Formats: sequence, C-alpha cells, structure tokens
Amino acid sequence: MYTMDRLPSLMQFGYQGEKGDREFQFDLSAWMAEYPDGQIYMDIVLPRENSSYNMPIDLYSFVSPILTLKVDERLTHKVGRGAVNIMLRRGDDVVKKTGAIAFEVKASLPPARGPMPDIVESWTEAAQALLDRVSGQVLELIFNNATSELTLKGANTVLLNRGLTNAQYNHLCEIMARPYGT
Repeated sequence: MYTMDRLPSLMQFGYQGEKGDREFQFDLSAWMAEYPDGQIYMDIVLPRENSSYNMPIDLYSFVSPILTLKVDERLTHKVGRGAVNIMLRRGDDVVKKTGAIAFEVKASLPPARGPMPDIVESWTEAAQALLDRVSGQVLELIFNNATSELTLKGANTVLLNRGLTNAQYNHLCEIMARPYGT
C-alpha cells in the first residue's frame, strides 16, 4: 500500500492484454483528514497517447481512506508507459493532486526459447528412429483379429495401432494393393 508522501515511481501493470489480476492501493488518510468532504477521482494517460481521460469508475474504488486501483485489459491494451493521477475535489475545484504516477505495460510474453522439454525431445527422437528403421523397406501389413493390432513387418516388426476393426484393416489392405500413386 502506498501513501501520498511515498508514491511509487513506476507501477508494473503486467503484460499486454492481462485481465484484472493486479491491484494497487493508496492510503489517502492525510488528504481525507484535511478535506473530509472531498471526492476522489482518477485520470489516466494510456501508453502512446497524449490525452488524459477520466479513469473508468469501475476500475477504482474508494472506501475512505483507501483507494484501490484495479488493472484490467482496458489498461493493458497497449504496450508502453502511461501515467495516472489521483485528485481530491471539493465541488468543481481540485484541491489536491498527485504528480503523474508512471505505469508500464510490457509486451506479451515471448515464445519459449531453448531446448524442448525432455519428454517431447525423447518422443521426437524415438519417432525419428522408428521412421529411419522402416524407411525404404518392403513392408507387409499384418492384422491380428484376436488382439485387433496392426503390425508392419519387414526387417523390423513395428506395432502401429491397437483397436482397428476388420473393415479398417480391409480398407488398408486395398490401399496397400494399389500401385503407387493411385
């Protein structure tokens, strides 16, 4: 929680497009002691914009003396730095106002870098090794009715699938019997 005499130099709003998982709280006790009838408002300058806007009322709440700013995708829509201001008004007059409190929205998370996790890497290596073993060999399809297993047989025997029906096996046999490319 921040106080009016110790405001943050930069608030991290998170990554572009993030929704409502961050809140910032400000203790306005000092202001409210001086102006108990004052009303709290906020304005915002979004990243890469020059104009300030009234902060949407549903993004902040004030339960005296605590002001809570809720960050959602409306505030994280654009990457870059922006600023918020907290103001205390009496009627139409602004009697207290913070300086610009900077915030930053970072670019969306970058794609993963580096080596694949071991489980994927070992699976792709095993698949490549199997492909290398059966490439270029004359293979025979064998269907076992008892276990419903389809096996490629050649120099090495490779179990391809479990659970084929006779109709699926017959269709595969038809395809295998055709001349290449038809």
